[in-house]
Amino acid sequence: MSSRLFSFLRRHPMMANLLLLTFSALFSLVIAEIALRAVQGAYSTNHHELLAEYHPVLGWQKKPSFSGTHVGPNGIYRVRETMNSRGIRGPEYSYEKPPQEFRIIALGDSFAEGYTVEFEDLFSEVLKRRLNKDQSTPVEVINAGTGGYSTDQELLWFTTEGVKYNPDLVVLLFVWNDILFNTVDRYSRGYKPLFRIEDGTLELTNVPVPPPASPAPLSFKQWLYKSSYLYRNTRDTLLKSEQITNLLVWIRLAQPRKHSATDVPKSDANDSSQVPDYIRLSDWSKATEQERRAGWKITEMLLLKLKTEVEAAGSKLLVMIVVPGISEVLSRVMSICRQNSIDCIDPSPRFRAEDIATLTFAPLDWHWNAEGHRRAAELLREHIVTHSYLPQQPD
Repeated sequence: MSSRLFSFLRRHPMMANLLLLTFSALFSLVIAEIALRAVQGAYSTNHHELLAEYHPVLGWQKKPSFSGTHVGPNGIYRVRETMNSRGIRGPEYSYEKPPQEFRIIALGDSFAEGYTVEFEDLFSEVLKRRLNKDQSTPVEVINAGTGGYSTDQELLWFTTEGVKYNPDLVVLLFVWNDILFNTVDRYSRGYKPLFRIEDGTLELTNVPVPPPASPAPLSFKQWLYKSSYLYRNTRDTLLKSEQITNLLVWIRLAQPRKHSATDVPKSDANDSSQVPDYIRLSDWSKATEQERRAGWKITEMLLLKLKTEVEAAGSKLLVMIVVPGISEVLSRVMSICRQNSIDCIDPSPRFRAEDIATLTFAPLDWHWNAEGHRRAAELLREHIVTHSYLPQQPD
């Protein structure tokens, strides 16, 4: 067989050259694919994916014993996340607290998880280093932040898992969208638990949370995009050009460019019924007054319930508002905390509107960069020290 092939190729040198060229091209593509995988890590996700899995109570959780790369829009960050065996970003933490240790648990959403920065730049790790530098009491900070969580899921995580760590202080990073997302039973990550108010008390519903539907079979282009780093990087690079995008759309190899995350096909421009609540409610200005009132009511009760659970565990609750951009939200959260004797930090002096561009990845991504995490950590450190949360140092 091989002798016949070689004989054929000797008689047809152009065919031999074509086969050699084809082999060389394929070999080069394979080498490029291997190189990209080596540089970008074993796993790579896009900006809208989390390294998470279904959870029957919480809706989703970070994948235990998993390591992957989180990629920002247009590649503005590429961060390696490693979860321990309990789905917490970082090393293993024992439930049993070592003697003399002051233990802090941080709750929150993607701001707390901090998938935009490396682990050592995370606000919780910066806070831990600063407190241990200044204090003789050993301090541990366990970061339980999970992208997409709202106050309801943070409460449930603490009562089912966080309490086992016997924390001395629980820090909750509060984001404005928690208020409205506390009123819905689903999010872009999937279904989630939902608390309702019955006779003045919180009633948990939508648990067990419905599992996600089986994904539809991938088309060849979708499979290639998901499987090949080379194809994905090449396609994303080409689509950054408006002219190339228009050409690919014209020959039907790409979809028209979307100009915002809320671009959703509608049968009627005046009909918002096809837009899921979690998309519309991502914009505070699009919520009705009734939806805002409902959000405030359930959020206040969730914060009070979290305080009760934290104190029952022998700990204290400290709330810090994240990137205050809506004055109504800032003043109302501060008021709720004062009325319910919850310690709350107003970050406005450190996170001024004119500084946001230097503290975040704006305008592509409004999450904190390393400097934003450092500043949040410093704000927390000062508050913790000046408000005597740590054990008193001997004279």
